[in-house]
Amino acid sequence: MITRSSVSWVDLAVFPLVATLSVPPLAWFGHHPWTVIGYDAPRYLFAGSELVSGGGLDSLAGTSNFNGGHGPVFPALIGFLILTLGRDTESLVWAVRFMALFNPLLAYFLAKRLSGPLAGLLAAAIITLFGFNVKSTFMLNIDAVLLMFYLLALLTLLRAIKRDDSSALALLSGLLLGTSILTKETAFANLPL
Repeated sequence: MITRSSVSWVDLAVFPLVATLSVPPLAWFGHHPWTVIGYDAPRYLFAGSELVSGGGLDSLAGTSNFNGGHGPVFPALIGFLILTLGRDTESLVWAVRFMALFNPLLAYFLAKRLSGPLAGLLAAAIITLFGFNVKSTFMLNIDAVLLMFYLLALLTLLRAIKRDDSSALALLSGLLLGTSILTKETAFANLPL
C-alpha cells in the first residue's frame, strides 16, 4: 500500500527525468532509416505471427533457424502485440521501443532500494541513455525486453528478502529469471541469483 510518507519527490521526479531524456533518442529513432531490419527482426516477427495464427510452437520446429536461436518469450510478446495492435510493423516496433522505457524506471526502484533515491535517479538516467535505448537501430530489440525481466526478477527478489516469510515472491522472482532465460540464452549467466 502506498502511503504519503512512502512516496517522495524523487519518486515523482524520475518520470519526467526519463521522459525528458528519452525524447531525443526517440526522435532520432523516428527519423533514422531503421527500415533495414537486420537478421533477427524478421524471424521474431515471423515467429510471433505464427504463434498468433494458431501455428503454435509445434509449427515452429527448428526454432534456432528462424528465431535467432532464442527462446519463445520474445516471439510470444510480439504475438501479443500483434493481437493488440495489429500486424503493422511500425506499430510493433514503436511498442517495443516504448516498452524499453520501463527499464529506467525499474532501475530507479532497484537502485533506490539498494543505495537511496539519488542513486536511483542516476541509475534511471544511465539506463535511459544506454545504447539500446538511445542509438540502437535494431527495430525489435530483444535485449531491452531481457533487461526488463532481469530488473523485475531482482526487484522481486529484494522484496522477498525484505519480507522474510515471502516464499511466493521468491518463487515469482525465480519465474521472472526463468522467463529471462526463455527470452535469450545469455540470461544463463544470471542463474546464480
